[in-house]
Amino acid sequence: MPITIQKRFHWHMAHRLPDHGGHCRNLHGHTYSVELSVAHGAGVQSAGPQRGMVADFSVLSDVVKEVVMEPLDHALMWWEGDALLSEIAARMARETPPLKMVRTPFTTTAENICAYLAPRLQAALHARDPVLTLTRVDVWETQTSCATWTPR
Repeated sequence: MPITIQKRFHWHMAHRLPDHGGHCRNLHGHTYSVELSVAHGAGVQSAGPQRGMVADFSVLSDVVKEVVMEPLDHALMWWEGDALLSEIAARMARETPPLKMVRTPFTTTAENICAYLAPRLQAALHARDPVLTLTRVDVWETQTSCATWTPR
């Protein structure tokens, strides 16, 4: 039977959806969560210090620190087509030190953030252990709303 492990992480980030007809048009922030599900090619490891494990949970922590926490925690993620945030971001970049921003080619919906993170998480995971596979990524924008990525 295939076994996966999951681990959830939280980060804080601001964004806005400029074309949205409701409150999300305003600049606002969320406490996002990302949950990774990971499988090992052999099910679980059969030897060594991780015998019986898919992977040590610290591997997932290291991957998320690199891909999510360092670039996104307490950052502004903004779509390059948003004229207002483009102006604000230009001003933010002149701060000393520059404020934390992530410019994207997509509107910053939970769905697009999930699709943005999944291949980066998979690449970082694979770099640490080539037999580990990302089987699912959930990005929670609120406690009740998330987007899910699974491999095709």
